[in-house]
Amino acid sequence: MLLSNTFIYSGRLKCGTPAVASRQLALPNPSGLSAHHNKLQPLRPVGDSACIGSNSPGCWLKRSLSPSAPVVFINTDRISTQLETQAGPRVSNTLEARLVTQLALSLLSLGVSASEIGVIALYRSQLALLRTSLSSAHTQTQCSKLAAPATGANIAAVELHTADKFQGRDKEVVLVSCVRSNDNGVVGDLLKDRRRVNVALTRARSKLIILGSEKTLSENDLLRDIVALCREKEWVLDITQDMIDGHTFNEGLTQPTGKTPSKPRSHFAAMSKSPTPSPTKKRKALGDITAGGQVNTRPHKRSRKTPTDSAKKPRTGSKTPAKVFNAGRRGILDGRPVLQNIFNEAV
Repeated sequence: MLLSNTFIYSGRLKCGTPAVASRQLALPNPSGLSAHHNKLQPLRPVGDSACIGSNSPGCWLKRSLSPSAPVVFINTDRISTQLETQAGPRVSNTLEARLVTQLALSLLSLGVSASEIGVIALYRSQLALLRTSLSSAHTQTQCSKLAAPATGANIAAVELHTADKFQGRDKEVVLVSCVRSNDNGVVGDLLKDRRRVNVALTRARSKLIILGSEKTLSENDLLRDIVALCREKEWVLDITQDMIDGHTFNEGLTQPTGKTPSKPRSHFAAMSKSPTPSPTKKRKALGDITAGGQVNTRPHKRSRKTPTDSAKKPRTGSKTPAKVFNAGRRGILDGRPVLQNIFNEAV
């Protein structure tokens, strides 16, 4: 409540009871983080960056989820200052989605009920990415023999919404993904909305974890003051890639490599591999037949021929048709007595 009371309500809010003011996150299974440390999982290789345990000073999970810190701001700038991905109006952040997934899995391993975990992202495209990540983690956790027993059964029930949808609701733990991380300092209109920011800051009863880029968010006055207060209270965790890689999770999203993805091949490009035939190679159609039986060599549109026509008229190597008739009265009426009679009556 300190952040919102300081920057939104100018100190006018007061806690109703001392119990509310001193409320801390309860962790029913304090040793649950051991499931995510490499040293306890012999099937996974232990690298130089492996976290040796939750009591290690460098364990970012322990520091982020400690009940003694009611607010934690996880700063991603040491990994990269350009983590967001834009596709038109859609903005997402794969690293933040990965961190939120790992934090949710860790909270479940510590015994926190999924119904008491809330995730807020102001961008709907980020919510879609988070749902995919949590769903994939749920599926892989169910198939893993190394995961904490209670994790797989509960992760699917974690609630995700935008700040607007979370208004009027609260959770024991709330994870807020700020998404924006760019070298241009573009915060976006959603994060400039004080009402939405206020909702995101006040949904947690015991623990609030904010994930974002300090450099990008500092371009906005309100967000810069929020991060500065977190620095003053020692609530900021400057996370690095080694800190993330030092733990083991069953998750679907991986850390982006920074390489530009290649364009997918077009379906139509894959289907048509042969070049378009040259116009000079197209078969020439026969010209019109004149009254004298000569072939007219003026170009005409190519006529369609059925297989039956081809069978009836085999090629003879000559362009002159096998049967040519002269236009005129005799050429038309010869051999047609009924037509001859009709013609005579008409004349």
